Amino acid sequence: MSADVIVNATNACGNGASSSLFVTLNQIPPQPGISLGQNDTIFSDAPFGNQWYLNNQSLPSDTLDHLYAAYTGDYQTIVTLNNCVSEPSEILYVIAVGIEETKEFSVNIHPNPTNGKLNIDFITPFDRTYNLYLYNELGTRMFHSEKSVTKGKSSWVIDLGSFSPGLFLLTIQSAEGMTRKKIIKN
Repeated sequence: MSADVIVNATNACGNGASSSLFVTLNQIPPQPGISLGQNDTIFSDAPFGNQWYLNNQSLPSDTLDHLYAAYTGDYQTIVTLNNCVSEPSEILYVIAVGIEETKEFSVNIHPNPTNGKLNIDFITPFDRTYNLYLYNELGTRMFHSEKSVTKGKSSWVIDLGSFSPGLFLLTIQSAEGMTRKKIIKN
């Protein structure tokens, strides 16, 4: 809703000049609903403005209408539109079902554990675009890269040197499937 607001000031000394201001009132977004889909993917019914949380901690880079639940825990989203913030969604407890492999491509990751550089070698029977995601133990996406590869052998090298030591989950995904690997950074 938008309108002009006109203000008239009056005091013991008389009337002041009228002044107008154009004002827009934005609605608070409704509380989003979330649901668990296939492959540990959580969906919000709000198409825009989502901010996902895991165990009450913001996942800063995760703002789409869906989220891959890489870790077991309490997930929820809050929607912000036009600087207006919704109530948090209901909490959805997700049990990450573990590491799954796709038959589409094979992956070899070395060295694991690593002190910095991580080599990712894979063989694929198709020309494809792959997305590589790296999540920390809280489920925060720490890294994303996209690469188009031709069938056969291909490699990626990512540098984890600036990351704190800990356990990470590496996900390599294409339109046909995904594979997940646990990575240890010393």
